Amino acid sequence: MFDSIRIGTSGLIGFSRGLQTISNNVANLNTPGFKGSNSQFSAFFSNGGNSAFSGQAGGQIGSGLGVMPSVINFSQGQINQTGNNLDAAINGAGFFVLRSTSGQVLYTRNGQFKFDDKGILVNANGDHVQALNAQGVLQDISLTGLRTNPASATTTIDMTGSLSTAD
Repeated sequence: MFDSIRIGTSGLIGFSRGLQTISNNVANLNTPGFKGSNSQFSAFFSNGGNSAFSGQAGGQIGSGLGVMPSVINFSQGQINQTGNNLDAAINGAGFFVLRSTSGQVLYTRNGQFKFDDKGILVNANGDHVQALNAQGVLQDISLTGLRTNPASATTTIDMTGSLSTAD
């Protein structure tokens, strides 16, 4: 009796976890760089048992459903044009490497980037996008040293000559 309840309960728990995975995939369907997950299940068997249940003496009988960890689907997603010249996409395997403000190294496939007010390439959370320097060490992608003159508003214009009233 209790085995029957345990088997039924394991099936309900498995169905619930599978539904959670599907719900998460649907909720993040339009999130840039999101990778969906696939649920995995296994069958539990017990060795031995009564021949009336297993069909033969010493066989295996089912004892429920096991829920294994979800697996992220890393297949190539759709690449869309965004109109932002700093947005990037990865075609194939790989990740963008980021460094959080606390120094933690992060990996993502979301390539929505911009330059912050200090000239460092960042994502929407402010994490710094990393690249390898000549020595093979990760460093921030920065505009430092690439800017020639800071922008300034024009305040005066000196002009000589005359303008045609016809133009």
